[in-house]
Amino acid sequence: MFCQYCGKAIQDGLTTCLGCGNPVVPLETELRRPVVITILAILQLFSGVLCVLAAVAFSLTSMSTKNVSALLAIVFCVIGALNFICGYGLWNLKSYGRTIQLILACIGLIAIPLGTIISVLIVIYLHRPGVKILFSMKNWNELMPQEKIAVSTIHKPGAVVVAVVAAVFFFFAVVYLGIIAAIAIPNFINAMQRGKQKRTIADIRAIMTAVEEYRTNNGFYPTADSMPKLGRLLEPAYMEAMPCNDGWGHVYQYRAWKENETSPGIDSYALVSAGRDGAWEQNDPRAYSEKAPASFDADIVLVNGAFVQTPERSTTSGN
Repeated sequence: MFCQYCGKAIQDGLTTCLGCGNPVVPLETELRRPVVITILAILQLFSGVLCVLAAVAFSLTSMSTKNVSALLAIVFCVIGALNFICGYGLWNLKSYGRTIQLILACIGLIAIPLGTIISVLIVIYLHRPGVKILFSMKNWNELMPQEKIAVSTIHKPGAVVVAVVAAVFFFFAVVYLGIIAAIAIPNFINAMQRGKQKRTIADIRAIMTAVEEYRTNNGFYPTADSMPKLGRLLEPAYMEAMPCNDGWGHVYQYRAWKENETSPGIDSYALVSAGRDGAWEQNDPRAYSEKAPASFDADIVLVNGAFVQTPERSTTSGN
């Protein structure tokens, strides 16, 4: 065995070269992924998963609201894909994995001060001769003797320090993505509530259509003081299956009354959802005023074929 620094022969069992005093570094017999690269690869894959989850949350929001959520969903989807590609490349020692990691580390320089320090150390590590050779896409047998020595040195115990720094970077990234998740999760919850609200409005419209058709055929609106009784009057002639509960699982309220004494029967009705909280805002549906409430707890009210209180403030007449 010969010293990789001065070329002097080294006796078996010695850990230090007697000629130059440098430690003896046993040569590798194959290309191995250093612990630092492994940590960085796991970090990128984990970041990719979080970005995809954030993209899903923003995309669900964009389906129910017209805002920047759709754009954010695309951005996080692209970033997540980049993380996955980088993580895969680092794990399999592909040259593009190192390149993408260098780009991401350079971007991380703006995260002053901790992100800057960690990004600088990662850039320095990825520019070590042994690391550059490791990602050169060469087989072990294709490396020159000095290249094999350079690759062997990156597995020295000193590299563990860089691994610790990479672990700090991992922690920093988790905190950073945690902030993103704190933004995305409320949007996800908001999208779910918006979906329940839209389903409720669609249900009320469907029931309204059946009630108006009932009046067309009978000359008056159905008389019922509960949703099950109304269902027995409308099913199956006017609708196949009438929904009794709104998107939040609360029972709809149906009220019918006679406004004009000369009418042959019931000439007015109201359909009301109590919203997310399940609490009625008014005991009498006629007491609601026209408005477009922003809260999911607000009641959704339709009177005589027209929405009186709804987030959409749309009016649909069945007359």
